[in-house]
Amino acid sequence: MNLLKTRVDNSKANLIGQRFGRLTVISEGKTRGYYKYYLCKCDCGNEKEIYEANLRRGLTKSCGCLQKERARKANLIHGHAAKGKKTKLYRVWCGMHNRCKCKTNSSYELYGARGITVCDEWKEFLPFYDWAIANRYREGLEIDRIDGNKGYGPDNCRWVTPRENGLNKRNNRLITINGETRTLSEWAEISGINYDLLWYRVHAGWTGTDMLKPPRTSRPKTRFYEDEDEDEPTKTGTE
Repeated sequence: MNLLKTRVDNSKANLIGQRFGRLTVISEGKTRGYYKYYLCKCDCGNEKEIYEANLRRGLTKSCGCLQKERARKANLIHGHAAKGKKTKLYRVWCGMHNRCKCKTNSSYELYGARGITVCDEWKEFLPFYDWAIANRYREGLEIDRIDGNKGYGPDNCRWVTPRENGLNKRNNRLITINGETRTLSEWAEISGINYDLLWYRVHAGWTGTDMLKPPRTSRPKTRFYEDEDEDEPTKTGTE
């Protein structure tokens, strides 16, 4: 009888310090009738008494925060990934993974084939969503990798305007004029000349200051009279 009691006591003592899911047993709790409880600390910081059998059987793995997170995740994904109603933010998240993992994606050669990856934290949509909101995401912004040779992750990503994103692309054309090197987009903004026209000039062999020459405008057509000087047409017949 004493040997059995010793074994039970040792078994209970061994639970202290053990982890069960997000819970770490820190001490024995109250005994309620025949049911033994242990005081556990959850990874989220909460402390709660948990029924011993539920710990051993793996039925309780957190203070309740895990279930709340799962419910939030399900509701969030349903709201962003509903068939035919995917939000822009959800499409951004899908696009990252497709470019980095899907070999049939048209951009795979520029991403996955170069070793660009998505961090483990963003393998699920919820952590990516939380990061996006915390970093002031709004409609119209695009995700940008600060270092184009590194992957997607909180430390290397930011939200930028389409123009800013364009300036950070690997394939952006650099043009030097009078010793000053800028991207074609920047020269277009500085000169006021249409980007497509500058692009045409580059491929036509234009260089130097010739690149920034104002485009020729067509001569206005000669008009033989002005509308306001025209006589009113003579009305004929009776009304």
